[in-house]
Amino acid sequence: ANAGIRREPELPEHEEIVAPPPSPAQDFELLDDDPDVDAAKADAMRARMRMVARQASLDPGDGIEL
Repeated sequence: ANAGIRREPELPEHEEIVAPPPSPAQDFELLDDDPDVDAAKADAMRARMRMVARQASLDPGDGIEL
């Protein structure tokens, strides 16, 4: 006699209880680096490493065989 889903008429059809997902713009906020600055830092680091390598190769008393 009372088959089927029982419902309360005063309840709304659907309420969203989950927070909406973040927008795609917020997903990559941490990766918003300036590529020109990174390239400049990499070039400066490369130049410093070359200079240090030259200095190390010129030091005969460092105990490192080349």
